[in-house]
Amino acid sequence: MAVVDHEYSFIFTDIGAYGSEGDATVFRNTTFGRALLGDNLNIPKSRRLGNGRMPHFFVADDAFPLHKNIMKPYQPQRQGGGLTREERIFNYR
Repeated sequence: MAVVDHEYSFIFTDIGAYGSEGDATVFRNTTFGRALLGDNLNIPKSRRLGNGRMPHFFVADDAFPLHKNIMKPYQPQRQGGGLTREERIFNYR
């Protein structure tokens, strides 16, 4: 498990989980995962961006849990359909 910053520098690593464990389980068992999910990371408050406010968050893949500080890609779960144009753009970016 690893976390990188906006310059692709490692800021956290946790090595040693069993290969049979899923990403979500490994994440929950790391010091970082417990601190993030327990709101103990001292993440800065949201900041003004344009006319609104933008929270600080980590970008993760679909294996990770939804959380106010974890952003995940959209998944095509609607009846009969894929993603909207805006959702596809979000996932790409």
